[in-house]
Amino acid sequence: MATDISLSWEDGSTITRTEAIKQQYEIALFTSPGELSAEPDFGIGLKRYIGEVNNEKNAKALKQLIVSKTKELFPEISLTRIEISRTTVDTISITIEFAVIPFAQVTSITRTVGA
Repeated sequence: MATDISLSWEDGSTITRTEAIKQQYEIALFTSPGELSAEPDFGIGLKRYIGEVNNEKNAKALKQLIVSKTKELFPEISLTRIEISRTTVDTISITIEFAVIPFAQVTSITRTVGA
């Protein structure tokens, strides 16, 4: 297993590579494609699923979107689990578990998305 590396900023603060990628990935999850004019393909756009019917078909489509856009935008991320549940009519809870290659430490993002 490879050891995670630390990145240092000019102000003296440090962050691990895994944490930096996690932060970038979370931004991508909530950015819609086309939202950034400089990078029109950047973003996964989870917010567009708010208010959708909570059924197996939509959950499967959302999972497929997360998997395909993650592979496209973040090839260094290996997804291990995606869990989607509706908490209310207008909100969904999403947990995405992943590891940053070549580091084997699994990390996760859990967010509730809704009105």
